Amino acid sequence: MTTLSHDSTTMPRTQRDTRRMNQFVSIAAAVAGLLFGLDIGVIAGALPFITDHFVLSSRLQEWVVSSMMLGAAIGALFNGWLSFRLGR
Repeated sequence: MTTLSHDSTTMPRTQRDTRRMNQFVSIAAAVAGLLFGLDIGVIAGALPFITDHFVLSSRLQEWVVSSMMLGAAIGALFNGWLSFRLGR
């Protein structure tokens, strides 16, 4: 049977890094949820005006909302590349 020994100086740093990563991921998920809610709020406010202007059925209203979400997903795919090219 083998026994693993840990150096006491490296263990707290690993736990601290894990905690920071967990906090970062949690904050990123919360911000993503807020942005998704913002998108839904914007389209919910604009949808009645779009429906009246273009005389949309309920099926076409669903397509309008879905296309906005699809556009956001496609934009997210290219965001990393764009940030890399235009960033510092």
